[in-house]
Amino acid sequence: MQTGSMAYPYALNPINNRLLHLAGPVTKSFIYDAAGNRLTDGLNRYAWNAAGRLSKVVREGSVSYRYNGHGERIVKAGDLNSKVDPTLFVYDPAGKIIGEYRVVNKDPEKSNNWEVKQETIWLGDIPLAVLKRNAKTDAIKVYFIQADHLNTPRVIIDQNHNPIWRWDNIDPFGANLPDEDPDGDSKLFKYNLRFAGQYFDQETQLHYNYLRDYDPSTGRYLQSDPIGLAGGLNPYRYVFNNPLQYTDPTGENPLFWWAVGGALTLLDMLKSTEPNPKFPDALEPVWTVPGPVGNGKKMCGVANEVAKRTIPKNKSLVPFDPPNEGFLGAPRSFTLLPGARIDRIGFDGGRFLSPAGTPAAMRALRPGTESRPLRTFEVVKPLNVRTGEIAPAYGQTGLGIQFVTDRPVRELLQEGFLRSVSQ
Repeated sequence: MQTGSMAYPYALNPINNRLLHLAGPVTKSFIYDAAGNRLTDGLNRYAWNAAGRLSKVVREGSVSYRYNGHGERIVKAGDLNSKVDPTLFVYDPAGKIIGEYRVVNKDPEKSNNWEVKQETIWLGDIPLAVLKRNAKTDAIKVYFIQADHLNTPRVIIDQNHNPIWRWDNIDPFGANLPDEDPDGDSKLFKYNLRFAGQYFDQETQLHYNYLRDYDPSTGRYLQSDPIGLAGGLNPYRYVFNNPLQYTDPTGENPLFWWAVGGALTLLDMLKSTEPNPKFPDALEPVWTVPGPVGNGKKMCGVANEVAKRTIPKNKSLVPFDPPNEGFLGAPRSFTLLPGARIDRIGFDGGRFLSPAGTPAAMRALRPGTESRPLRTFEVVKPLNVRTGEIAPAYGQTGLGIQFVTDRPVRELLQEGFLRSVSQ
């Protein structure tokens, strides 16, 4: 066994987090268009359609991609130099690939002559089995998929329980290729599903990720996040840079935002529920309900009656507002540049804002705030703020991005740092 370390120096644009240069086994330099889409990495050239979707990749040959009205990639076709079979993709209503079909001639739009390449059987979000034939003359066979805790296929076995495909978790960002002949019978088994929602394109070494395209060699997307800063301050990062714990089936936001948000919300509720020390010998645990009015809501058995007699009305026994100004972790200093759009649900006396369009649940607002007006602002002069992800609170998931200013919005409007664009 060999041990050691490897370093891959890289350079980032400090304003928009775009990767500019990467030194490693292959040195790459990156150029982007005005929308933040990668145009070249020094090896491949990328073209984008009007909707910001990857439409063509050119290297020695070219490969083109087409999409349906849902934004799903349904056709992949190469020119004569690319050696890429024209392929049709079919999806289930949840957006998971259930079928790949090889087009016999080179014009998939005009051909009714196609054959099954492979089909995947799902149980919810878990890939269970794949139906395919290894050669055109073979019968279609069933193979069984063994997925990991994130529903990533790791091993495929045949009906005799022999492993015929294996993708070990050697590189956490998925850059390593699978073993297509682990049983050593010289028969390669091709299977292209990778992380949840991803499909491996051998011709580009990229992973199609539903609404975006993922580059496992850098651990980043080729496109900026379509939901903007609501997905985090780095619009190119993949699953908080933690692919061992999170997945992103659509390329917009990690799936476990809501799962983790729910768990953290429950934790937040449990932390805010404290036993009443005045009655330690009650027959059942005595709990009080947090909130602006801790007035003895029924929690269990005798606790209801005991709590009613011991908790002062209109007084909570635990803090109502979350600590740390609502940040999940330590906030960071950040400068909002002119032209940035931010908004706030509430009046101009507050200091908390978010990227325009952030859903209310991801802001973890105090109860009653949602009925207040939504104000959208444009940054006019560079504005220093503290920023970070929002902690779950008040029974809401949080995990959006918030900006906290050092003085109220009203003063920032008067001083010309912000201008109102909607009310």
